[in-house]
Amino acid sequence: MVDINLLPEQEKKEIKVNKAKVIATFVAITIIGLNVVVFFILLGTYIAKGTALNGKKEDIRELSENLSSPEYIEVKNMVLDLKKQISVFESLTTTHKKWSEIINILAKLTPKNIQYKIFSMDAKGKVTLEGTADSYERIGLLMEIIKKTDQNGQLIFTQTTSSPYLFKDVELNSIAYEKGGLKFSLTFSFN
Repeated sequence: MVDINLLPEQEKKEIKVNKAKVIATFVAITIIGLNVVVFFILLGTYIAKGTALNGKKEDIRELSENLSSPEYIEVKNMVLDLKKQISVFESLTTTHKKWSEIINILAKLTPKNIQYKIFSMDAKGKVTLEGTADSYERIGLLMEIIKKTDQNGQLIFTQTTSSPYLFKDVELNSIAYEKGGLKFSLTFSFN
């Protein structure tokens, strides 16, 4: 088969040029349209982010006001106090002998005619022991026993590195004559 083209050469060129113009115009309009769509998407994103940022700024302002309120400061101080108490309790439970063991050791080594009335410990681990005795010598003997008790609850008079003393800083705080004997107060700490 033979193709017959009845259009002159000039018109053929014009048709090709017109086709190219239409395609170029279509491509240009498409590119411009895409740019407009991208522009509006970016503009919408910018506006949305700006609105969200303003909302976050407002939230921060409200939180700042709340953080300076007396109620928040009171709660914060309570939390800090509780944390301190917890850390003291944790240190006591992890680093010291059990209280029942300490009381048993003291009961076993306490001289006759000494009675304990108060046995307490402060937040820093300082033990206060209050009681009564029938003589100054018994109180002195009790202090010496507390000073010379080792980690195993044994009374030792020469400290060795393998068996350090259980208590340290043994001090007599007060002593007074009371009906029926002497009232005393001792303090010491765990070694």
